[in-house]
Amino acid sequence: MTTHPTFTIFILLRAAAPWLRLTHEERSKAARAAFGPWMKDHPDARIRYFDAEAFSGRCSDILQIETSNLAAHCGLMDRLRDSDLFTVPYYELIDIIPSVEDTFRASNLAA
Repeated sequence: MTTHPTFTIFILLRAAAPWLRLTHEERSKAARAAFGPWMKDHPDARIRYFDAEAFSGRCSDILQIETSNLAAHCGLMDRLRDSDLFTVPYYELIDIIPSVEDTFRASNLAA
């Protein structure tokens, strides 16, 4: 039986001035609009959000997406690209780093 790997995708973002001017309630509303429908359609995926501005000059925020469905991830990125998060823009996309956890160990165990 073949299992599909779970991909962890790190999306590095930099908050733009329009985002910083929003109230916390407005930020929550914008995030729900961008992510809510996708999360409802993909209950097997997980999104986590991290603040990084106190530790990094490169990015202010990091999204961590966990999914075994890369097509779903592509759909999420299309949704985000069309959302206020990137069209106002509230955020600048710095980098996308896809990864698979511990493939070295899995490769050695399979050999």
